[in-house]
Amino acid sequence: MKNYNKTKLLALVALPTLLSATVLAPLAGATTLTSKNWRFEVPITGPTPITAPGNISIDSAGNFWVGNTSANTVQEIKKVGTSYVPQAPLSGSGATALSFPTAAAADSHGNVWVANTYGNSIEEFTLSGSTYTAQNPITGFDAPTSVRIDASDNLWVVNSGTLFNGSGSGSIQEVIKVSGTWTPQTPITTSDLVQPYDLTLDGANKIWVATEPDGTSQGGYVLLFTKSGSTWSQTSKLNGTGGNAFEGPQGVVADKSGSVWVMNFGGNSIQEIAKSGSTYTVEAPIASEGHPFDQPNGIVIDPKGNLWVANWNSNSIQEITFIPTAGLASTGFSALNFTIGASLLLIFGVAATRTSRRKLAL
Repeated sequence: MKNYNKTKLLALVALPTLLSATVLAPLAGATTLTSKNWRFEVPITGPTPITAPGNISIDSAGNFWVGNTSANTVQEIKKVGTSYVPQAPLSGSGATALSFPTAAAADSHGNVWVANTYGNSIEEFTLSGSTYTAQNPITGFDAPTSVRIDASDNLWVVNSGTLFNGSGSGSIQEVIKVSGTWTPQTPITTSDLVQPYDLTLDGANKIWVATEPDGTSQGGYVLLFTKSGSTWSQTSKLNGTGGNAFEGPQGVVADKSGSVWVMNFGGNSIQEIAKSGSTYTVEAPIASEGHPFDQPNGIVIDPKGNLWVANWNSNSIQEITFIPTAGLASTGFSALNFTIGASLLLIFGVAATRTSRRKLAL
């Protein structure tokens, strides 16, 4: 099991007071990889309130949310023109205090839901005007590391279990509102659903889950769940072979085409599960060149079809920009609003569709 709460976290807690009014402008020095049609931008780091981000999400307005796990806060990074402005962090207090918040998602009303990992709870911050107020947490979860919101504003939670000091092997769980009360449903478990980290809902009402069954940041699977009637069942278990095998998969996000993007925490790379008809193929991993990933946890797609990654170890978020070239249609992506996956996960989000098939294998 990864000891997230030991040496590194002790060092991070001692970081200087977080700044809440820093403007993050686009940075020079990005590495352009025209052969792959991606440009890896310079990671956004200090002085920003980013400390061991568990995931990154995007709301319907195009603003990012990150979970500052070691600072016990969540943070909105608001887009203003071409810059990003970190807002005051949310933390709660007393019974509503956050403890290693790994993920957050904004619903259609602007309220923010947080996976409070060490508190074994899901907590809502309701929005009134420009003010967020922490509500009493929903308890009974097992080290939750992801919370996603579907088209009906219901919540989907990943219980990571022993991956983050929980008690069980892991599960995914829906939370719905019954007579005004948020009510967790029976957890979904399978023999493969061991130490999961994140999930994403795609446009075909399927759920994809990234798991680290051995907890060593090596190996791992992405599981596919489909629904028949009122029952969810695991229908696929994807890994890849040889050099295409996952290395500690954590963040996942689905695009409109049905392909899925996976962040390898252990491999410091990104991988595509490419969809062609009814077939899914695990492509070779891609490592960031020039500005390397550093234990990436989460991934999200913005309205322009660019990828954003949360780097846990380097306390940063990083944009991967799609660069159209001759022979590729338009921008390569078109936007569509629906809930997407990452670990802060991410999210009433924006997903994207590929208008031209690019093979990203190295």
